[in-house]
Parts: sequence; C-alpha cells; structure tokens
Amino acid sequence: MKTFEQTYWKSTDTFSGLYNHVGYVATTYRLVQNIDALSKARESFSIAQPSYSSAIKAVFQGAEVALINMAALLKRAASLLNDGKDSEAAELILVFNGFNTSMTQLSRVPGELGGCDDFDHQPLVLSITDSTNYPHFLQAKKEFDQALLAYYQIKNDTDCAANSRLGTVMKQQGLGETTCQMQQLVAQADHDMRVWYANLKSVEVDAQGVDYQNFVGVSYITEAIQSPAYGAETLMNQFRSFHITPEIFAVEINNHIRFAIAKIQLYDEVGEEQLLQEAYEHLMCGNTLFPCIQKCFDALAEGLSYAQYHKFRGNFGATSASESKAIAKDLLKMLPAQLGCEVVKSLTGITTNPRHPKSTHELSVALLKPALHGQHRWLWRMITQECAKVYTHVMTWYDGHFKLPILQVGSSPSLAGAKDAIQHNFNLQNRVREHNPLNPLVAVRHLQVSLPSDDDKLNSLTAYINSDESFFSVRANTIGAVNRSMLTHLCDGNADFEQLKKFQKECREQEKQIDNEEDSCLNNRLEAYKEGVRLRMNSPKFTYETVSA
Repeated sequence: MKTFEQTYWKSTDTFSGLYNHVGYVATTYRLVQNIDALSKARESFSIAQPSYSSAIKAVFQGAEVALINMAALLKRAASLLNDGKDSEAAELILVFNGFNTSMTQLSRVPGELGGCDDFDHQPLVLSITDSTNYPHFLQAKKEFDQALLAYYQIKNDTDCAANSRLGTVMKQQGLGETTCQMQQLVAQADHDMRVWYANLKSVEVDAQGVDYQNFVGVSYITEAIQSPAYGAETLMNQFRSFHITPEIFAVEINNHIRFAIAKIQLYDEVGEEQLLQEAYEHLMCGNTLFPCIQKCFDALAEGLSYAQYHKFRGNFGATSASESKAIAKDLLKMLPAQLGCEVVKSLTGITTNPRHPKSTHELSVALLKPALHGQHRWLWRMITQECAKVYTHVMTWYDGHFKLPILQVGSSPSLAGAKDAIQHNFNLQNRVREHNPLNPLVAVRHLQVSLPSDDDKLNSLTAYINSDESFFSVRANTIGAVNRSMLTHLCDGNADFEQLKKFQKECREQEKQIDNEEDSCLNNRLEAYKEGVRLRMNSPKFTYETVSA
C-alpha cells in the first residue's frame, strides 16, 4: 500500500501538519484522538465531585461513541452487500459487533453500581432514544437488514422457511463459511441490542436545568469522532474510537481514585469513619467502570486484521497510545501507585517510595495483617479488596495488549516490528508487577503479586509457547517481518517522517504545558475540597453530613 506518497502540508484551525490520501497524519496522540473535544464534553455539565451521576455521564458518552460508529459500519456493510461483496461486509460486521458488545457492557454499569439513593429534587431521566445520533443508527440498522434479507433472498415472511437460502445455509454450512458466519454474528448482535436498549432507555441522574444533549455533551463527542476527518474506506475512525471510549472512562476512573486518596488522607487527619466509607465507594465505582475499557481492546484484538490496520497505520505517524496522559500515565502508573502508598501509610505508618516499593514490601505486609483487625476493620478490608481489584484491572490491561495486532511498543517508532517486541512487553509487565506500591495490599489478600516460576521447563506451558517450536513464536516473527516491510515510511531517514518528528516535538512541548495546567486545576480542586472539610470540622455546629459534595 502507498502510505506517505502524495503527502502534503496543510494548516487548519485545529490540525496543522502532514496529510495523505487517508487524511491527517498524527503529530501527537492528543490531537489524533481529539482529547480537547472530549474535555469539552466532560465539562458540558460540570459535576463537582465524581459520583454515580458522573459515572453515568461517562456511560452515555461511551454509548454515543458506539452509536456513531455502529451507524457508519452498518451503512458501509449494507452498501457492500448490495454490491455482492459479502466477505468485506462480514469483516465490517466483526468490527460492528465489537462496538455492540462494548455498548452492552457499559449499559450494565447503572445496575452494577446498584443505582443510587433518593434525590433531593426531580432527577434528570436519560434515555438513549433522546440522542440525536440514535435516529441515524436506527435508520442504518433498517437499511442494513433490508440488504441482508435481499442477500439471503427472503422477500416476505412466508419465504422464511427451511428451503430459503437462509435455511439452506443454516442446515448445511459451518461458521467457516461467510454466509453462515454473517447471519450468526447479526443474530447475536440483535440480541445484544435489545439488552443495551432496555438498560439505557431510562436512567435517572442527579441533575437539574439541563437536557440529555447538554448533560452528555453529544455535540462534542460527535466532534471528537468526526474530526480530524478520514476516508471512509478504512477503519481509522473505528480504531480511534476504540481508544476514545477508554479515554472517557479513564478520566472518570482517575477522578474516583483521586478522591478516594484525598478522603483517606483526610481520614488520617480527622478520623471520621464516613470518609473511609466514601473512599470505598469511589474505588468500587472506579472498578465497576474498568471492564468498559478492556472490552474496547478485546474488540480491537478480535475484529481488526493486520491488512486492515496497515491501511491506516501511516496516519498515526510516530504517535503511540503510551502518550495518553489519562490512561498510560495516570490510570496505569501514577494513581495506583499513590493509592497503594496512601493506604499502606494510613494502616501501618510506613511511607513507601513509589519508585522503590520493594524495599518496604515485606515489612508492609507484616504490619498490614494486624492493622486490618483494628479500628474500622471491615471498611479497611473492603478498601484493600478494591485496591487488589485495581491492581488486577491494571494487569488485565497489559495482558490485553499482547493480543492487539500492533507491535509498536512505547513511543519509539524504531520498535515497530522489532523481533523482541513481545518479549519487551512481557518484561514491561513484569517490571510493573515487581515495582508496584499496591503489592502489599494484594499480598495481604493472599493473591499472587509475581509470575510463578517455572522450574519444570519441560512441562511448562509458558516455556513452550515462548519457544521457537510454537506457532505463537513463528507467527510473532512473521508479524515483525511484515511490519518491518510495511512501516519503512516510519523509519529514521525518511524525509516526511523526519519532518513529522520535528513538528511533533514542538507540539508535545505545548501539550506538556496543557497537561501541567490541567493537573494544577485538579490539585486545586482537591485541595479546595479538603480545606472545606477541615473548616467545617472546626465549626461548633459541624456534622459530617453538612459537608458539601
């Protein structure tokens, strides 16, 4: 495929840089994922503190991402079916099912959170049918079904019999045949649609004076997906969207973890039990949202082929998901480390160095055991249980990335297609396991914090899969060879790529300032909240229930 040929420089209000026949060539992760539009969506109706309502807002924002992409995929699949290109249509249905299953997952969040307590005023009732994107999806679904019925040569109800083409396919073919696979995929999707439609038809949140569009920030979510614009012949927008949804949920989870940490710190100051209760609720809520992120990466691994990926890979330039501040920096590293350090400190008095947590690991575990039998022991046990879940979710994220059809590791393009890229990933995961401040809290729950040693190499499954004899290793080497042959335009020395890297460096410096300003605002918000609690506690009329959320 031609990648960087016929490239040109272009400047718009938002996106300035290199373009090719697919569209914008990314200079930074923040730009290609349009993080600024997601921030506007989040602030479209500001919620002071992470809560049940803010979590539901993230749910419906994720639903909007799915609706937009599912409508686009159904329209393309219908067109392909009408042109007799059933194999290509089936590929799109695989990707469609990825969005549909992620929609089903996030639709269960209100129930998994257990709803919320009574509202002080009339709640806002959110319904997926109020979305401006919903009618487009419904129409696309109807048009696709008509194309599918024509493909299976079913003209009316009386034709839906065992001797129709559909009946013949069901009787005689297995899932290895496109005609059989497609009807089964669509049937599964239709059932899931009924599930998420019912779950998202009526959900109450704590909000007044706002409608669905403004509460969810629908226009900004749509902007994030549609800008920058890319050619419809690739799956570039769908690939971006499977990263946009995790960005939405990562920010919400991060806010819950931040406030959990702040409330544990306040508990150390004032000793108020309700602060621990609220810290637990924040962690529980964050852990409930985590699977919505993982479902997106599972969908990528199961629905995207290498051939599809390389049609738009050049448009990611030198960027990498490791540049994501919300996911790679905050959710996977900084906040779990801070959480582990704060909980260990509160329970044992030991101050852990996040960069060298192993030095205090054994002592922390020894002191944690009696501490969990002390004051407020049941609350602390629930908090440590949630900390262990955070650790598990982070490790699950790393596990999931081994399945992705991408071998670019970190922000260095020189690693794209590297022969040892998979081993590099394993080594990275092992370092995360070994140097994790959450380890004492995981160990005290009698869970394993390090990979088991395989002394018996002869009978070790891991040793065999990693050996040169396994299909896994042969395929991994083949992937590396394919990537190296197809990503030559992303190598040092390529003129366009050198120009792109120079422009990228300038953009990243600007974005560092934006990140610092956002961090400063978050810290000021947390400090203002903590100061409000302190002031109220010093009031002679203080009761904890008077503290504003």
